[in-house]
Amino acid sequence: MADLLAYRLLLEDMHVIQRIGGGLLLTALALVLLASRSEALIVAASAADVCLPTADPCIITETVQAVDGAVLDFGARAVVVNPGGQIDVGAGTVVLLCGHLSLATGSATAISLQQGTGGVGGVLSVTARRTCSDGVTLCATENDCSGLGTCSLGSGAADLNGRIDGDANPSAQFALTAAGNIVVTESISLSGTSSLSTGGNLDLSSRLGSMSISATIDVSGGGLAEGGSAQLSSMRTMTIASAVDASGGDFDGGSITIRSDSNGTISADLRADSKNGEGFGGFIDVVVGGELSIIGGSAGVPLLVSADGNGAGGFGGDGGEVILDAGGNVSIGEFVAVRARGAIPDGFGGDVVVDAGATLSVAGDVRADARGANGAGGFVDLRGIDISLGQTASIDLTGGGGGGDLTLFAADTIAVGATIDLSATGGGPTGSLTLVSGGSTTVSGSIAVTGTPDPSGANLTADTCAFTLMSGALVDNGATNGINRLTAHGLVTLEAGATMRADGTNGVNTIVYANPSQPPSVVAIVTPAPQIGLDEAIGACTTCSIAADCDDANVCTDDLCDPALGCTNTPNAVACDDGLACTSGDVCTGGSCVGAVPMACNDGNVCTDDGCDDAVGCTNTPNIATCDDGLTCTLSDSCNAGVCVGTAPAACDDGDACTRDSCDDVVGCIHQAGPALGCLASGSSKVRVRISDSDSKDTVSWKWSRGDAFTHSDIGSPATITDYTLCVFDHSGSVPILATELLLPPDLQWQERSNEKGWQYKSKLGEHAGIRKLTLKPKSQGKSSLKLTAKGSALPEPLPVSPTAMFDNDPRVTVQLIAGANICWSVDYEQPASNTADQYKASRK
Repeated sequence: MADLLAYRLLLEDMHVIQRIGGGLLLTALALVLLASRSEALIVAASAADVCLPTADPCIITETVQAVDGAVLDFGARAVVVNPGGQIDVGAGTVVLLCGHLSLATGSATAISLQQGTGGVGGVLSVTARRTCSDGVTLCATENDCSGLGTCSLGSGAADLNGRIDGDANPSAQFALTAAGNIVVTESISLSGTSSLSTGGNLDLSSRLGSMSISATIDVSGGGLAEGGSAQLSSMRTMTIASAVDASGGDFDGGSITIRSDSNGTISADLRADSKNGEGFGGFIDVVVGGELSIIGGSAGVPLLVSADGNGAGGFGGDGGEVILDAGGNVSIGEFVAVRARGAIPDGFGGDVVVDAGATLSVAGDVRADARGANGAGGFVDLRGIDISLGQTASIDLTGGGGGGDLTLFAADTIAVGATIDLSATGGGPTGSLTLVSGGSTTVSGSIAVTGTPDPSGANLTADTCAFTLMSGALVDNGATNGINRLTAHGLVTLEAGATMRADGTNGVNTIVYANPSQPPSVVAIVTPAPQIGLDEAIGACTTCSIAADCDDANVCTDDLCDPALGCTNTPNAVACDDGLACTSGDVCTGGSCVGAVPMACNDGNVCTDDGCDDAVGCTNTPNIATCDDGLTCTLSDSCNAGVCVGTAPAACDDGDACTRDSCDDVVGCIHQAGPALGCLASGSSKVRVRISDSDSKDTVSWKWSRGDAFTHSDIGSPATITDYTLCVFDHSGSVPILATELLLPPDLQWQERSNEKGWQYKSKLGEHAGIRKLTLKPKSQGKSSLKLTAKGSALPEPLPVSPTAMFDNDPRVTVQLIAGANICWSVDYEQPASNTADQYKASRK
């Protein structure tokens, strides 16, 4: 700052003295001062330390070393970092506020977020602002201008044509919020530099503009750490033309989140793989309001959208999760590979969900398979108004230990020209394919299923208006007890030259049709011969022209006609008469007329006063009478809210989810460690507990998958109310012993997934018992899952039972996750893969 003031004074003096003939001398003095300034290091605690308050733009040509805690507020002025310039945050935490931000250093570093090379990472938060139309108030969003006009004056843009380097240990963080467009043309690197260093956190958000990325983004983690997170969001178009890498190591891949209110185009790799150890694949979530196009790659080098697991030491990491969601069309090109693959030997395939608001077109390769002999294929769910799987497309959900599940759901048409394989390559339970369309479904490709059947029965289920198996198509179901079930509300056509087989032991081909005037046309080779049945109850594909064509003679439905989709008879809530004597106010509910409770109103409950009212029907009003709840460990029993309630002599809940609390007539409250009852069971699970000489390397990981169904509401409110406790019980002579307990209290680091797809907790510090990550995915029976990972010195490690064994394991080790009083998940492990003093590993299928 002193140099700037001196230079300014010198220039003023030059104008005076030059007028009297001293120009040559002062010009030389100015050059000396400028040379001195170009070599200076600017230590900045405020914007005034960087350039004069009137400088707009503020041009940086030296290294600006921002002090820890600095707020560099340039108001609405532009900030330009030119060649030779740099903003150095080091290991500090800095805020930069400006108008237009321009990094113009090319391949040289414009922003440094590391203390030395690969040292401690820093934190930089940048906001590029506009001015509200009132001409005074600075803004990044329209909400900032509430009552003050619109956020429209100035660009508020960020042009990142200069490197941002934050390769560090621990990781660096860079957040940029811009009112206008964000353009990235030079690399952003926030990778972890040591094997235990998690990848950094990147957040780029264009609140009112578009985003274009044509340089690499790297937030990958070290070999024993988790990948970082890259969050990219814009109000207008999103264009990603260079790779984004959030890969991790043994502690799972990271996360890539992309959001746009408009169209999105992706023409480069998105990677959230685990690349080392036994790590699980990470999370890729792309949601756009308009059309989503993923096109690129070549025949030899496909474009990857990948969240693969990695395998080592006899364990395989599961595939992660890939979500692609658009309000309009979704297009996945011929040379695009979407991956969520499980690793050798026992990693399970992950989840791939693609949801289009209009047409979904897939020409590339989708894999959520299990690459090892003991893993099972994952889940792929494709949805849209129309779905087209082209001839170049393929879907692989194979697994040595079981095939995966594929669902295609279209409001109108489905066209399958792809190669689909859901086989259990090692002879385990085969996968299943479900086709549901409101219009026609045509299959011209091949569908392969081998293995033994899923407990649900059918391996191929189609429910559609019309179904056509075209000439040259192949449905090859070689599963034992395999079933191909076609349900058509219109015409079924199996053309000559097509083949449909269910030729495994006890295989069955079934065709159910609804319209007696449209029996199936079967000319194809069908083995064994199909069992064909008429069932008019399923409803034919109805055509109509006016609502009267759809009258079902039921006052409790509104009858409407859609010429494209046919009749709808939607339950209403109009008044009706159910014909019962002691009812009134009858109303349509669920398509039926429902009145109040009939005359016989005794509910058998001493705690309610029973009666019948002509206006509302039966009444069962709670009273406050004395009663007997039948329990010996209570007293002063009385009715409360319709229930007989006694007062316990002691509050027996010790608040510990890992103990079973009870009351004894002699000793009072009892708190006995032991597994909870009635928990949800899994079809597949694995656990690892590792104790190291270094507490920072202690780990607990638990995967519970393919389990009993649970819902989004079962999870509770983990961010504000619901505790989560992991209990690990050893058994010695069948007596349960609490080996270790991990408590995760309500924490705002929990994030709720969109569309009620569960919750995820992530913490880099693991401040709660070392828990770094907990993911809960509610799904239907056999498809739900959860995953917990904990690590570090805060992790309460179990005491080994002997110098050679961590757990007695007589006869089992039980692991449970308990969500307050809501729900619990449990697995018993009886045959460990490893049980030494420093490590216990086991799996259950």
